[in-house]
Amino acid sequence: MTLRQRLGSILTFANKPQIPNLAQIQDELGNKFFGILDNTFKGRLEDPSNSLLTKDSVDDLVSKYVKRNVLIATASSAIPGPLAIFSAIPELVSTLGNQMSMTYDMGCAYDKEQALSKDILLDVPIAAFGGSVDFAALKNGKNLLASPSTALLSKAKSLGQNMVETHLKKSVIKFVPLGGPVVMAYFAKRNTKKIAKVSTGLFGDDTSFLPKKETFNAKTASLLEVEKIKICIDLIDSDGDIDEREIAFIKPMIEGADIPYNQKQQLLKDAQDYDSQLSINYDLFAEYPNEAERFLEDLVLLAMRDEIFKPIERSYILEFCQFVGLNKNVAIDMINDVK
Repeated sequence: MTLRQRLGSILTFANKPQIPNLAQIQDELGNKFFGILDNTFKGRLEDPSNSLLTKDSVDDLVSKYVKRNVLIATASSAIPGPLAIFSAIPELVSTLGNQMSMTYDMGCAYDKEQALSKDILLDVPIAAFGGSVDFAALKNGKNLLASPSTALLSKAKSLGQNMVETHLKKSVIKFVPLGGPVVMAYFAKRNTKKIAKVSTGLFGDDTSFLPKKETFNAKTASLLEVEKIKICIDLIDSDGDIDEREIAFIKPMIEGADIPYNQKQQLLKDAQDYDSQLSINYDLFAEYPNEAERFLEDLVLLAMRDEIFKPIERSYILEFCQFVGLNKNVAIDMINDVK
């Protein structure tokens, strides 16, 4: 069997991947996040070493918590594929506990310990994952320690929802059987950095740190999904070598796309073509920079699918940034994180 024939057999349609009950996952995560909130807050509140932290400690703090979370994620037993988030719940809870501790410590470093609250430990990661947060109340030094448990539980559930949407619903890798620990380690590092950025903005009185919320209708979502698939096909073809593992990445993306069957067939055909001439609408991503940055992570993970990050793949990803108006340093940081 030739490589082209073998790829053709790989790309035949199978049953649509079964996606787990997202509402159930969100609810379970929310309950567990709420469960660790009290102990995390008390643990940091009672630690006398917090009083020694200064602004000069921030970089070391972030580095320390990134390393802790990467170790947790690397040891993850998370299974690959759509059900991975179920098996990854213990790791997600553990890493969030560390991220909450980091947020508390960073508040101390910026001399805002008196204004710290359980709300902040939830609001910062919610904001980092694109959720809505009333930071004005927090910046005013409002004492929120007495917030009722019902309100904190609601926030914890909101955080679980945002996390699932970030890692599953909004990502093309939601159907992809990547190695669990590898992806978990990447997201642990990226998410800890995102939370650190929001913490720095909040405690450092920076008003430009929050990601802008983006909304689009079902038609736009479908258009974005198709363009993502085209770009992934183009990236795979960029080095002139189609690897089975890369095909295994893109096949379920096409199968799971909410598009007509004939369009799926054409995309499958394009994926097999070593010289597919695809017309890609990069301008669509320029209108949604957050979505473009989220997709950038998928491109980086796809480039690493064959375990070799080729120079031409790096160049392609950096050119994608230029086409959609993203800062190339964002891509370089992601590439460094995934290696």
